[in-house]
Amino acid sequence: MSKDRGSTIVVARGQEVHLLATQSRKIVQTFNTHKTAVKSISLSNDGTLLASVSSNAVHVHNLSLASHTVLRGLPVGNTISTCAFHPHSRTRLLLGSGTQFIIYDTTRPSGPSKTIAIDKDKSNPGSIVAIACSPFSKTLVSVACSGGMIGLVDLEKEKGLFKTLALPVPLTSLTFSPEGATIYVGTENGKLLVLDLRSLDKPPKSINVSDNGDKVISLCVQLKSGETASKASTIAATKPLVQRDVNKNLARRTAADTVPEKNIATAAVKSRVGSIMSTVLSTGTPAKARLVSGTPRRTQARTASAYPFKRGNEAEPAKKPFSPPKSPLVKRADIADDQEFDLSVRIENLLAFPRTKENTSPPEATTGRAAPPSLSTAAGSIGARP
Repeated sequence: MSKDRGSTIVVARGQEVHLLATQSRKIVQTFNTHKTAVKSISLSNDGTLLASVSSNAVHVHNLSLASHTVLRGLPVGNTISTCAFHPHSRTRLLLGSGTQFIIYDTTRPSGPSKTIAIDKDKSNPGSIVAIACSPFSKTLVSVACSGGMIGLVDLEKEKGLFKTLALPVPLTSLTFSPEGATIYVGTENGKLLVLDLRSLDKPPKSINVSDNGDKVISLCVQLKSGETASKASTIAATKPLVQRDVNKNLARRTAADTVPEKNIATAAVKSRVGSIMSTVLSTGTPAKARLVSGTPRRTQARTASAYPFKRGNEAEPAKKPFSPPKSPLVKRADIADDQEFDLSVRIENLLAFPRTKENTSPPEATTGRAAPPSLSTAAGSIGARP
């Protein structure tokens, strides 16, 4: 296996594990911690942890800290046959020991976190020879046994093993396809079996790999450069648990589509404002221009009344502009409405009206009533009576 994008290759030889630099073709690091031959090795998803397995020991090497940890609590009586780090969890290590599927958390090396028995029905499936994790599901794991049985395990379920498939040939290895919908299985007689997880009731397809019947030791799937785009679209279309958001593409807008609309809206607003200003300047009178320039409060009042501001969900009532009381004598039919507030015109018109005369006549002349007789006149009239 390789790490650091192929710049370093990890190999096991006898009791030792070596790290080989591809450019210099030299061994840069060696781990010699096992007492027996190493059977399986595995790297974590970030390339910082390396697990090595012998028949009765499991060691986890921290490549960044140059240290290693020995896992404890392994089952007694069965040999460790294979190991695999989970691709979705850095510290989850999966082991195969006889017919037991063992799950470890490398941060807690004192014992396994879970153990699942593959031979629950006592069908003698043989020992576990290969473990593969689904690249799509975080909990689906496939286990191959030497007796020809494949077990599908859900790591989150309490029972774990939920499906078993019996094949009439001894198995040696297995792996998932990149989209996680197919399992490729290697056999002892040199054949490759293709198992579709969507149609488990159908027999798997068989491909002859070795004419001499040599067993398949290991499997690895690699995409061709020309098929990467098509495979990516196929994966997106065939993932059974992916729920695509159809509104996401509709709501997504590029900058190229947004900028022209913004420029069009800005141009429309500018043209509208320009037409309004030209209309005001062409139809306005000098008196009106003086009134607008000299009374900004009047202009603000008209604007506020025409476009009232909202407070929350309610609109503020429009304020009525203050204006002096209008005289009915001043308003004529030939005066326009927009000249009613021209104070200079109103004063000239008021000066043209005739003035009323002062009332200097005595009350008799004003009211037209006869004055009451005085006391002397009344006395004379009384004396003159016979």
